[in-house]
Amino acid sequence: MKVVYNRYMKQGFSFISLLIVLVIIGALCAVFLPQFKQEVKKQHTTQLGVIKQAQQVQEQLNAQAQAQQRMLDNLTGTADRPRKR
Repeated sequence: MKVVYNRYMKQGFSFISLLIVLVIIGALCAVFLPQFKQEVKKQHTTQLGVIKQAQQVQEQLNAQAQAQQRMLDNLTGTADRPRKR
């Protein structure tokens, strides 16, 4: 069985076709890259907000734990003694 090749299969891609592909890729990048950067910035802002909320909750829990420890120390009479760490 004989395989017939036409002239385009032997040459590969033409320079013009490669340039057209590069222009299309460049246009897509020009359109979508600013949107991508904006989305990344939004995500970072959201993550920062979540981290700040978690920090506030942690501070509240620490304050409550300290208050409970002081109450326990007052009840047991160990408020005047230095605590071991």
